[in-house]
Amino acid sequence: MTIVTLLEDYLSQKLLSNELQVHLDEAIKRSLTDHVFRLELGASQDFWSLALKTLPRLAEDPNGIHSLIGVVKLIRNCVAGQLENQKLACQNGAIESIETVLEKNRDGSEERVLLLQVGTQSICNIITGNPTGLEVWKVWMTTKRGTLWSTLVCMEDEKVVMSVLVLVLNSIRNSTENSKLLAMTENGHQIVHGILGDLERLHDNESKNFELGCTVIRQLVNGGYFVDLLNAVGDKSGLNGRQIILIKLVDSQTHTHKDSFPEFMRHRELEALCNLLKLLSQRAVLVIKQVQASEADQKSDLEVEDVSQVYTGLVLVLQILTTLNMAEVEQQKSLKRLLVQKETLDSVTDLLGQLETIPFTARKPTGSETVKNDDPEASKLGFDYLKRECVRFIGAMCFKDFDMQEKIRHIGGIPLILSQCRIDDNNPYIREYAVLAIRHILENNPENQRLIEEMKPIAAAQTPELDEMGLKATLVDGKVKLTKARLDDNE
Repeated sequence: MTIVTLLEDYLSQKLLSNELQVHLDEAIKRSLTDHVFRLELGASQDFWSLALKTLPRLAEDPNGIHSLIGVVKLIRNCVAGQLENQKLACQNGAIESIETVLEKNRDGSEERVLLLQVGTQSICNIITGNPTGLEVWKVWMTTKRGTLWSTLVCMEDEKVVMSVLVLVLNSIRNSTENSKLLAMTENGHQIVHGILGDLERLHDNESKNFELGCTVIRQLVNGGYFVDLLNAVGDKSGLNGRQIILIKLVDSQTHTHKDSFPEFMRHRELEALCNLLKLLSQRAVLVIKQVQASEADQKSDLEVEDVSQVYTGLVLVLQILTTLNMAEVEQQKSLKRLLVQKETLDSVTDLLGQLETIPFTARKPTGSETVKNDDPEASKLGFDYLKRECVRFIGAMCFKDFDMQEKIRHIGGIPLILSQCRIDDNNPYIREYAVLAIRHILENNPENQRLIEEMKPIAAAQTPELDEMGLKATLVDGKVKLTKARLDDNE
């Protein structure tokens, strides 16, 4: 008996769903290896008419779930890579029919989760490489039908999520119009929100879903939608985890270009990053002041998550802007003008000054340590690497720029940079970056050079590391001398 005959028999109640399932399983196996069978079945108008009538009947059949999955699998296999079969599927309304079945099975048993996975794969196979099928993307992004995908992409089942991500990626790949719809519509924003949520959850294990999600977001960023996405997934409470993941992806893409500007970094993106730097710097300064003002026995009103997001966002934005500001390309000049116009040097120098008020510690925190909102000493752990990035940024701003060299002197930044010429495990290589920044600050600037010459050492700092090594620092003729500490020195 043919598949068409079997479907007719089920619809006329001559065949039970469990009997149909046996034949469907055989047909599915054959479709995986028999190209001619797959091609001919998908080219049959009778198959499409009967298969799509069978779907709602099986969906209502109490024992029909396995046969329902079987029919959907057969549809998936017979349209894969076959344009004419895909077109016939569209003409018969296969996409909407499968969507209806998926809508009614969003929640439920393990079998229903499998149906969601297979149904999504079937729709994906119908539209991939099919210009007619891709037109449905506009319908999804502008009507209630699109809410199905924003729901499924947030499911806990990894296979369902993977199927949705492949569907989204194939829909926007090589289509500027579909990319724009994803980035600029409410339904699209919900999908992006879900994808970034998955990336936030999966960023430590870098699974296949993580790679797929990153690819989708990168395509949108490359299309010029970074600012739109940043605003779309934001909220009034401040920088959130989804925005952090988005900025991380931009940071990663920026570093892959090394000495060139990414094409997506236009004026709008650069201005948004400059504004973000100003905002986060001010927020970080406020955080530090609040931590220092809070008493040891009094809970701070700072949220741990808020402190973490501010810190992470600042490090990322500083890295991006410093990298771009050091690129020897024409676009760098536009960025530099923006940075100067937004007075970012003042903001970052102020931030570095506030960071300097946190008691210095060379202890390197472990990866398991977290910021506690009722412990000022623990709170400082949230600012690892931030001093280093501030120093790098200031050095880049002063590189071959007399006006910035003058400004850093006037706002008291030179002593701050000099103070960073020390080993700090919480800010790797900060000493080297500080030395480089001083070189940029002094280059061809007599006033700055004179300021350094006039500075005199007052005393040698005795650090915990020197105590551990049994050494004592003393100042002799303006130079630091290390001697072996006597026993009574530490008593």
